[in-house]
Amino acid sequence: RLPQDRVQNDFDLMIARGMALLGDWQLPRAYECALRAESLLRDDMPPGRRGAVLGLRGALERALGKTEEGATHLRLAVPLVENETFWYCLVHYFIGLNALLEADAGAVADGFAPVRARHSDPKEILTAVLAQTFTAFAAWWRGKPEEAAALAKEALQWVDIVQDFIEGRPLDALPLSVLAAVHCLWNELETARALADRALEHGRRGLMAGLFESSRILARVGLGGNDWETAARAANDAHRAVRNVGSNESWSFEAGALLHTIHFRRWQSTGNRADFTAVETWLRTNRIGENLGNWPVRRVAGFYCDAPLLLSTRMLIEKEQYDE
Repeated sequence: RLPQDRVQNDFDLMIARGMALLGDWQLPRAYECALRAESLLRDDMPPGRRGAVLGLRGALERALGKTEEGATHLRLAVPLVENETFWYCLVHYFIGLNALLEADAGAVADGFAPVRARHSDPKEILTAVLAQTFTAFAAWWRGKPEEAAALAKEALQWVDIVQDFIEGRPLDALPLSVLAAVHCLWNELETARALADRALEHGRRGLMAGLFESSRILARVGLGGNDWETAARAANDAHRAVRNVGSNESWSFEAGALLHTIHFRRWQSTGNRADFTAVETWLRTNRIGENLGNWPVRRVAGFYCDAPLLLSTRMLIEKEQYDE
């Protein structure tokens, strides 16, 4: 293990540490590394180095909810990163997230196209599969489940190029989650459950995004079949994943809304007043209506912000507060 002084004063090592922490979704610590790396830049370094650190900083700022700062640094990185490098893929991946964050499903495919095209390079398979997964979910959101399934199956084939040196195929969690969502939409719950279980198994092998997505989809499959125990357990796993990695606005909205939608639906089914009270408390404590009425927040939350607002509206109907 290298001495900390050596790591803290080496540009390449700080960038590498920042990327490792980003991969584990430890965002605040990764951001500290990016800022430290930026402070180590020298005038004689090639432009690609500056592009790399600006790209990493911008990516982390976007993930941490610092939308405008992140967008600025990503734009500055674009002309600096070299086309054939990993950093080109990373920068364009986070630029591609703009459409996702702004809930523009129709623009997602084009936004991610440069990243998805790099799937044959093992060094860029993570960003390529993430981009393909979100493109598939965008198709699902637009009512095109067949297209979503086709994109997911294609991504599973991409992962084959790294299966010999990435043990357990953790990336499989992402396309399997898409397939589970599609079969859940088709009300093929047994198939959806099997796919969601497989996705979760792979997601637990070291990919935080895969763990979150697979837990989220398993919860929705359980909810679709009124399997309250499975739904609540999976939703709590997703919620725990968000807490463990720190700040992520999109995941936080989705995990909280999903968990409390399960409470609400279980209250409807069983009449357990404690579930109804839990939803009331969550909506009030997090000031859902007020916070999600704020456009900058909605931009960061993207597609995930509608579910808590709809749940809030449904609760107001139940309480006959129609004017609100």
